[in-house]
Amino acid sequence: MTSASRRCSAARGFTLIEILVAVLVIVILMGIVITVGARVVSGQRESQTTGVLRTLDRALEEYFTDAEAFPKFSLNTYENVQGRTQHPEDIGKYVDPEVQTFEDGNDYPTRPSAAVFIEQVRGFGAVDELIEAIPDRYIGSLVRPMQAEDRTGTTYVRIVDAWDNEILYVHPDNALAQALFGECINSRPYFLSAGPDGKFGFADEVPPGSLDPLEDAYIQLVMDVMADNLTSVPTKPPLMDASQQRTKELYQEFRR
Repeated sequence: MTSASRRCSAARGFTLIEILVAVLVIVILMGIVITVGARVVSGQRESQTTGVLRTLDRALEEYFTDAEAFPKFSLNTYENVQGRTQHPEDIGKYVDPEVQTFEDGNDYPTRPSAAVFIEQVRGFGAVDELIEAIPDRYIGSLVRPMQAEDRTGTTYVRIVDAWDNEILYVHPDNALAQALFGECINSRPYFLSAGPDGKFGFADEVPPGSLDPLEDAYIQLVMDVMADNLTSVPTKPPLMDASQQRTKELYQEFRR
């Protein structure tokens, strides 16, 4: 082959196989970049949400320092905000008999909004300053329900996580919330985010399918969904002792 022929052969460019290999490499690199990018974004959102939860916890500590007690749990404070159960007639059998603050038959909040906490602690110590320091991205307002007596048209503070899901407030006297989301440690309230999947573990989030909702397999399914939940302080797992049939029944009814 003459030198002119070799130059002509080299100038023909890439073969089809070489092009396909190059495209495959690019696709793989793009997949890696997208995966890593998604993880970075998710990590940032978790970090931001944790920051909001910790700010709320600092507000709780500030209130405790000023009032020398944690805010009291009162069902009346949840009447005009979202989160109440849709089955008040069934609530009596889900109340922990050892928690004397409850009266059977009341309408307990299954998703106790942190909005209630904010209303309770306003004006104590540096609480307002801490709440106002939360970025506008995570705090706003909602109009109270029209049926709310004497409060129609007024608003309440709404606080969300980085995924725009309502942040919950679990009080040690709220046995229902503790059974659903996790127990308070040392009788200390905590704040809760559903985490990246936006799910708290209710049945509309985890359809039980053919599983018997009282079986351990269904409860494990619920616990798996709750695994990415974020809390302001460490908590104990929900009451899941096999001997506590009441808790299993609670999981069944309230996660439908």
